[in-house]
Amino acid sequence: MSAAAARVRAPIGENIFEELWFGDDDPRRSHAEAANSAAAAVAKAVGLRPFPVAAAQVLQLLCRDDYDVRKVKRCLEADAGLTAHLMRVANSPFFRGRYPYDSIQVALTRLGSRNIQEILVSAVAIQMFDDTTGLGHEFLQHCAGVAAIARTLAKHWRYSGVDQLFLAGLLHDVGKLLCIQSGEVEYVTMPPEVLETPDTMHLKERELVGYDHAVLGGHVVREWGIPDPVPSVIAWHHQPGRAFQEGGQIGLMVALLRIADRIEVEIRSSAYQVLGDELAAHLATDEAMQFADVPVDQVACLWDLLVDAHREAMLMVR
Repeated sequence: MSAAAARVRAPIGENIFEELWFGDDDPRRSHAEAANSAAAAVAKAVGLRPFPVAAAQVLQLLCRDDYDVRKVKRCLEADAGLTAHLMRVANSPFFRGRYPYDSIQVALTRLGSRNIQEILVSAVAIQMFDDTTGLGHEFLQHCAGVAAIARTLAKHWRYSGVDQLFLAGLLHDVGKLLCIQSGEVEYVTMPPEVLETPDTMHLKERELVGYDHAVLGGHVVREWGIPDPVPSVIAWHHQPGRAFQEGGQIGLMVALLRIADRIEVEIRSSAYQVLGDELAAHLATDEAMQFADVPVDQVACLWDLLVDAHREAMLMVR
């Protein structure tokens, strides 16, 4: 453990444990505490790589309804790796249209700003971390699968925040990748049931280092300049009580993200079989399903679409 990390760990229980993870009566004070928390300090202490300049510039341009394709193209061409990834993913079944994209200009024109943003964030998440061949790569695959499933569910249920939900899914476990990069948490030593069971690993992380990947990820994503509600959804995806009490867009996004998380684990472990009885029974009583007001039979009807979305998402992180 680094000296910097050791210095910032001690106050976690006193400063933000109850306030950040479980809420308090003064949200402004909680936000201020979170900004100075151990998790935020660790993110800086381990030397997290900055968000790529080219990607940040492109995302900023795409926020405008009247964005200039030529300016976006020039920014992308300044980063060959980013451009190559965009073209590869654009021509995957996940995004490809009737005809392949044979140039950046064509891809930018036909894909649209939302799809470009999604592809860029996935590329950045992959490029920013060293471990993409072991457990880190599995985490990236999980994130891509959750994002694809969440987007499929949201589109079917006509949720307006599909693009933000997709980004939240892609980045919801970015805190795990940071912990791998920093050596803060040795996930390879955890039992399989901890690694594979939702709402378990973050408890072990708190026990080991005093914070979890969700709250760390929320801080890091906010540092990258990705606007709310995405950072809050990431930070709260293991504290549904707080998210559902907040309600509104954050509550619904956390609910859909948690539903997608459980479905992704099932799809991956069952080798793309039908919806298992155990998961169906769990989903039927899950508070996320109840908050989103979604009957489990709707998930069963969508299962083939969810499986296809998951399979195609794996092309993003191969």
